Amino acid sequence: PNLSRDDIERSALANPRMGSSEEPAERGILAFRLAAGHREPGRLWISSPIGAAADSAYESTDLAPGESVEIERALAVHPVRWVFRDDAGRVRASGTRWPERGAKVDVEISPGAALPELQTRIQAPMRPADGRRRLFAIVLDCSDWRLIQYLRARSELPLLEYLIAHHTSAVLESTPAFTAAAMEALVWPHRAEGVSFLGLVQRMGLELGGLASVGSNPLAFLSAVLPESQSLFEVIGSGDKVAANMLFSHGGIDAGRHAQVLGPDGREREMQLERSHRPLSREEQSHFPGLDVEPRQLRRIETIAAELDTALEVVRADEVDLLLLRIEPLDLLTHAWFRGLLQPGQDDARSPLLETYRYIDWRLAELYAELDRDDRLIVMSDHGIRTPMEHETDALFVLAGEGVPHSRAPGMPHLRGVPRLVADLLGVETDWPVAGLGIGAEGAPTQVRAGIAEGVAGDVVGQGDG
Repeated sequence: PNLSRDDIERSALANPRMGSSEEPAERGILAFRLAAGHREPGRLWISSPIGAAADSAYESTDLAPGESVEIERALAVHPVRWVFRDDAGRVRASGTRWPERGAKVDVEISPGAALPELQTRIQAPMRPADGRRRLFAIVLDCSDWRLIQYLRARSELPLLEYLIAHHTSAVLESTPAFTAAAMEALVWPHRAEGVSFLGLVQRMGLELGGLASVGSNPLAFLSAVLPESQSLFEVIGSGDKVAANMLFSHGGIDAGRHAQVLGPDGREREMQLERSHRPLSREEQSHFPGLDVEPRQLRRIETIAAELDTALEVVRADEVDLLLLRIEPLDLLTHAWFRGLLQPGQDDARSPLLETYRYIDWRLAELYAELDRDDRLIVMSDHGIRTPMEHETDALFVLAGEGVPHSRAPGMPHLRGVPRLVADLLGVETDWPVAGLGIGAEGAPTQVRAGIAEGVAGDVVGQGDG
């Protein structure tokens, strides 16, 4: 089975106290030291304790040969992750460790050779503004803030590092933590405000339909009794703009038609897709050797490659004003490979799942370079990952573009506020919920909210220090 006793026990720790300053009493000590024979000092970076936000920066301390650094951590559903850098700032080791109740656990660090620095240089879009706002939202299914922070601590996600450091980010609340519920919140903004019992049952059917092995919603008949309203794509495409729905690659989730293009003036057509997957290029294989995996999982990587190709084609074609595209194989890969990231020890981030994150970041940098100065890019997830069989309720959100200020939303705005933000960015007025992702509170004057579309300095999703 993919769910172990340890997973169940750790999941039981994820109770309401986890969101407050009160931590569970079960605590342990982690004692870090360099392996015997290693004579170079460095700096140790350690993931934040429970109760801290999922995007909290790693804490750091000096670590010298022959010395030990002890930290106290509460037992939690997520492990403690660490990164060791030498005095030149180069990553030499990293790994994972679980505290043990009332005990001291020795963590020996064996630094290896420094890896070559990534040569990717990210900068703001340089293409001149053309007076037209386009918005491209890439939904990384099951992408997890804590795994992103681990790779950021290793300096291995240059695009996300740049976007978070220079633009606007948030930890979104995604409840319930199911893809179908998140997609419904994105596509049907009003439907997400209040969910009946029948709506909850319908969501379960949508989740089942989202599995390639099922392929359709077995509870689709309930749609007839659910409240209906215009979708995000219908609203955006009803005027002079064109919106493209690429959220449901296998067509199994019933929340709008996959590859449907709406607009201008409500016109409908189907996007012609070149391919559903493609082999990795020699350059990709060279850059990401960790993606040399068994055929079934490699096919999913190849699907991700084709989906990101589609995003690039849409940007370059310059016909679409709004694209929402979901990278759904990442969810399947996460559930398949996440257990390996929970094993205690020095892993040096060699997991194929983390290699997939590096690959996606590299491809998104290619997409980002195609934007002009009027465009906006959203990189987000629908939920995170808690155990190999359980999603986490916090989700990734980053909004980037020239004029978007460096800020961090306070607290955890709800994911259902994303459609309103998208509409505001495109200058389309709606009465959809803000849910913490707009300027000001609900009912703020339209002219104030319009400041988002112009990229004015101030609260876009909440002012913060990043």
